[in-house]
Amino acid sequence: MRSYLVPIQAAFLLFPVLAALFSLPYVVAQYRRYGALLLFRVLVVYSLILYLMCAFFLTALPLPPISQVAKMTTPIRQLHPFHFVQVFLQESCLVPGDPSTWLPALRQGCFYQPAFNLLLLFPLGIYLRYYFKRGWASTLLLVFSVTLCFELIQYSALFGIYPRPYRMFDVDDLFLNTLGGMLGFWLTPALSWLLPTRQQLDTLSYRKGRRVSYPRRLVAFCLDWGLLAGLVTLAHRGLGWPGLRDLLGLRSWGAALLYLGLVLLYFVALPWLTGGRTLGKALVGLKLAGEGGERPRFWQILVRQGMLYLVFLPAPVVALRLFERRAALSQGLNLPVLVLFSLLGLVSAFFVFSLFAAGLTRQHRLPYDKLAGTENRSTVARRGGEEMPRP
Repeated sequence: MRSYLVPIQAAFLLFPVLAALFSLPYVVAQYRRYGALLLFRVLVVYSLILYLMCAFFLTALPLPPISQVAKMTTPIRQLHPFHFVQVFLQESCLVPGDPSTWLPALRQGCFYQPAFNLLLLFPLGIYLRYYFKRGWASTLLLVFSVTLCFELIQYSALFGIYPRPYRMFDVDDLFLNTLGGMLGFWLTPALSWLLPTRQQLDTLSYRKGRRVSYPRRLVAFCLDWGLLAGLVTLAHRGLGWPGLRDLLGLRSWGAALLYLGLVLLYFVALPWLTGGRTLGKALVGLKLAGEGGERPRFWQILVRQGMLYLVFLPAPVVALRLFERRAALSQGLNLPVLVLFSLLGLVSAFFVFSLFAAGLTRQHRLPYDKLAGTENRSTVARRGGEEMPRP
């Protein structure tokens, strides 16, 4: 059993890394298609990834030393169909006419191997029918393709890393893996009748997607600033402009002017030209709109983005810069700076309180939206190209 536990342990250890790399594209794709993330859908998709990792590792791990593989003389392929039946009859203690030998025969290694191969892709058939709504023909093709990939990877000596295959290409594995996947397909209705259907998941996702959630807006925000961070880094290295740390910390007048230019060009001019969209908003299916859903006017975008990016977000950064002069402030040498520091603190506290209150009351409009007469709207269309209506 240890030979089975080691690959599964390796899959669980590597899964968080792969999940972290997969998460952002997956979240963006879900928001763009449905406008919402469902916890149950996330569990299904991530469990599928973990299962496929376990299945692959079970066919490839543990990895033997290369020197040991080089000395192997065992066959590298087995091309006789149903050879596993012959092996079981020859090596097991089974006597067909003696029922007392049946159960002990099922406990022997010559039974475990074909049984494992039968169960290996059993869950894949369930996933394909339940979540991906595949028919029997496409399920058969996909399951066979997966097991063929596993066998060919083994036959390639793990992409040529080893001097020869350390596991045998076995035609019986192709048959048993495929049969197991089809058994999962046929038994799916009996195993999933308590679970919501894919259509029910989609309907609930679209319903939730009508409301623009704060996590969705946060993903758009991170995408926008991720793009700008990349551009700033390139400009810093190629043109000697202020770097990302200088920009975010407003450490110089040059950095402050660069920040102002980015806000005016990317967060004001671009949404005005594209009907309320930045790249981040477009990727997650959002846009800025007027209170009635109409295209926002230039002054509305300017007020809204100016309040957010030139007042609320820079306030704590500027306050921090002033706090660095606390020695002068403590001596009362710069009263205007002390007053400004207090105002910035109040602005920052008001913004944090607004976010907290909006989250508790489920309000989708923050103070800068109310002042500008704007709101974030979902552009996700369920059918016929029509936008999802406002809740």
